[in-house]
Amino acid sequence: MTITINGSGTIAGVSVGGLPDGIVDTDMLATDAVTAAKIGSLPAGSILQVVQGFKSNNYSSTATTTWLDVPDLSVTITPVAADSNFLLTANIHSGMSTTGDIQGFRFVRGSTAIGVGTTGTGNQTNASFSTDSVADASRTVNGFGCFLDEDPAYTLGNSLTYKLQMFVWSGTGTINQPNDTANNHYIYRTTSSITVMEVAA
Repeated sequence: MTITINGSGTIAGVSVGGLPDGIVDTDMLATDAVTAAKIGSLPAGSILQVVQGFKSNNYSSTATTTWLDVPDLSVTITPVAADSNFLLTANIHSGMSTTGDIQGFRFVRGSTAIGVGTTGTGNQTNASFSTDSVADASRTVNGFGCFLDEDPAYTLGNSLTYKLQMFVWSGTGTINQPNDTANNHYIYRTTSSITVMEVAA
């Protein structure tokens, strides 16, 4: 096909793939030219977007025998593709009073708990993960959870909310600080986070 440079400044006759590699760079792409639809057509397993809820301050709760939202550890994500999966990770630093029990944590989508155990019976509690018991109230311990929420029901353009909840069965549970808040060098104030990645299906 003959390539024609028109007087209007346009070029006719260039077939798909006819331009040499590297001729189109980022400076030639208009702002927002790559649409959500194009992003959503990436190969399966591609990370389409990442959002994070980050908590740098402290939180504590006495026993309530119910699941509680952890402030700041909630994210809202608006999917850019249909039928995506969502990879959730949580990194938690928690403490307990010396009379307390192990803390439990679970992932929640909207108001539905996800990625939790299914074998708890009686007084046992189904959770996504837990942190070790802390006999020393001046210490914090680390907990980590990971779950792939596969193809949840959603309408493209509508957002999904993911959050982390904690369960304090007895005593006092803390986030990002030990139960002991004395002014000593061994009292560490830490951070916690929840991260959600949209993964192309």
